[in-house]
Amino acid sequence: MYLNRLDIKHDVLRRFDPRTRVISGASLILVSIHISHCMILAGIACACMLLLRRNFFQVIKRLVPLEAFCALFLLQALCGLLPGRTAAVFILRVHCASLLYMLSVASMEFSVFARALAALRVNPKLISILYLTHRYIYMMSDTVFCAVKAMRFRKNANNNGVVFIWKSYAAVFAASLCAAFIRAENTGAALLSRGFDGVIPQTSVRNWSRADSVLVICCLLSVVIYGTGKIIKHFFFL
Repeated sequence: MYLNRLDIKHDVLRRFDPRTRVISGASLILVSIHISHCMILAGIACACMLLLRRNFFQVIKRLVPLEAFCALFLLQALCGLLPGRTAAVFILRVHCASLLYMLSVASMEFSVFARALAALRVNPKLISILYLTHRYIYMMSDTVFCAVKAMRFRKNANNNGVVFIWKSYAAVFAASLCAAFIRAENTGAALLSRGFDGVIPQTSVRNWSRADSVLVICCLLSVVIYGTGKIIKHFFFL
């Protein structure tokens, strides 16, 4: 399965400014990871799934690694090592944060996300590192999957043992990793020879609209209200 098959193709928030989506997504994720009520968390998750319904299969595929991680907490709860409610709250928090990220940030093109970070005054060199890393992860994934497919086509019927198969996969991955390091060094040398200073120029983002202001204010108010409530409860020992 290629990485680009996990892309969120139907963006329901495409009309909003990228900066709005980054700020709002971060605010909502911050609130969701501190909520302790299962019904509220379940409602947030259902609302996100409703908005992402046109990307249902891509969302499910993205959640597969997360489910394997959450299974460990379910196992601890079943063995009595962890309270069942604690495990449920943690699992719901993780799913809410993941779904909010997919809804607000992951559905954007990475170039748009990079421009939003630049507009928010994030370190330009850090943006360049993220940009190049994102690009080369996809290039390496294509190399690995093409090599695996070629290996399967050339598979010898007399060497179908499990050990042989795993050795073949390890050799393919090692060769692809070495090729990626060599390509990265060559690309870095080419960039430096052309005067690259570590900063990729970013074009301007969309104009800020009234809807963007409303969304950001609502999200930030949710953070302030929830944070104030938690502080008051802690102060009065409620």
